[in-house]
Amino acid sequence: MVKAIYRLSRLIARIWYPVALPEEVAGTLGIQVSNFLSFSELLNVLSNPAFYVTSLSKYMPRQVAEAVFQNATCVEFFRDKTLVSFYFNEGWIEFVLCFDSNNCLRRIYLNHKQVESDPGIEIVLRCSYIGNRFEPLMVENMMTGVSKLQKAS
Repeated sequence: MVKAIYRLSRLIARIWYPVALPEEVAGTLGIQVSNFLSFSELLNVLSNPAFYVTSLSKYMPRQVAEAVFQNATCVEFFRDKTLVSFYFNEGWIEFVLCFDSNNCLRRIYLNHKQVESDPGIEIVLRCSYIGNRFEPLMVENMMTGVSKLQKAS
C-alpha cells in the first residue's frame, strides 16, 4: 500500500516536473527532499550550507564523482571540469564539478539563472575521500595482515 502511494505521488510530481524531480536532484547529493517543493525552495535547500552532502567528498576520484550524477539530464566533460545539468521548467540547474591535476574533486558549484554570484554557489564538501589515500596493493596487504591476525587469535 505504501509503495502504491509513493508511486502515485511520483506520478503527480511528474506533472509539475516532467523532466527531473527535486527528489532526484537532491538525492544525487545525498539530501532527502520532497518532490512537492517549489523550485525556489529546492534552490534554497541545495544552496544551504547546513545541509550535509553525503554522496560527494573532497578528493574523490573523478570517475566516482561523475558516476553520482548518472541520472542527470545532460553531462558535459572538460579537461578539469564536468558540467552536470538537470532541466526544470524554471531553467537548468547546473553543477560544476572542479577537479585538480590528479583528477580528484576539489570543489562543486551550483548554477542557475537566479544565482547571481559569478562562479555559482559553492557547495561545501566537508569530508575527505579516504578510498584514494591507499594504493590497491597496500589495501590488499592490510587485509592480508588482518586475516593473519584473526588466524593467530
